[in-house]
Amino acid sequence: MSHMRTTLPLQGSLLVAGAAAASGCGVECGPADEIAGTYAVFANVVEYDGSNLENFPADTSPANGWSEWSILVDTDSVTVLIDEDSFPARATVSTVECGSFGLAFDGAYRQDGDVHVLSATGDFNVFADHLEGSWDYEEEWTAGKDSGTFNATGNVSGTRIGDPFQ
Repeated sequence: MSHMRTTLPLQGSLLVAGAAAASGCGVECGPADEIAGTYAVFANVVEYDGSNLENFPADTSPANGWSEWSILVDTDSVTVLIDEDSFPARATVSTVECGSFGLAFDGAYRQDGDVHVLSATGDFNVFADHLEGSWDYEEEWTAGKDSGTFNATGNVSGTRIGDPFQ
């Protein structure tokens, strides 16, 4: 399967020049690309519902368990790759709370023949080499002849394992 890199414009400003004045603490946030990186991420579902849940392929859904996320930040775009499946993303990077950002992305995730067409939004923080956050997640899934929906709120926690892959 080939992966096409597509991106959407960032939402909000990525300029951090006035961060110290806005924050009142005298500390300037680093550049917006400080969120870029590849992370080993564990997603934990807190609440969920959906259809045909008895056949839901939880072991191949990025909403549940381990996956590898790569966040690419360009001047005017953000892309999220989960296990190398590409998702155009929209990000709002805080200039006041360093490392804090909102992220939204959607697209198709494929794993072991299962397809998860997903939409996710969340609030995240990067502290040193750690990614933490909470998200709202929806997907329509197909696994063999079974299909259904899965909607969840949950938490993600990860550790930076390298530079973004492309």
